[in-house]
Amino acid sequence: MKKIFEFIKKPYTTTILCVVGLTSGFFIGVAINDLFQLQNSYNQKKIACKDSFAVMCVQVHACTGNPVSDCDSFVEEQQMCNVNLPDLQTIYRCKEELRDIECEDNMPTSCSLFME
Repeated sequence: MKKIFEFIKKPYTTTILCVVGLTSGFFIGVAINDLFQLQNSYNQKKIACKDSFAVMCVQVHACTGNPVSDCDSFVEEQQMCNVNLPDLQTIYRCKEELRDIECEDNMPTSCSLFME
């Protein structure tokens, strides 16, 4: 035990241990921040996806007369937003294009990435 303390007390050993500790702490902090950003982005995509499907369900109701609640429950049961979602801007673009769609129109191309 005494030899370990003597080894740690040497100036270059203390410096190396401090540098290693600070560097590893920095990289752990960066990794945690990246994971937090990734989770936040995923949550935002999922919320935007659900909003897009809500708009689609209203459009289905307007075109077919089926209750909106039936469509909403189908989307929830099938977990339509639990897929690999595109970037957030694409989902927002889909939502905006769905608002202007007519009953005889095809699905907007921006929606085909996650609404098939």
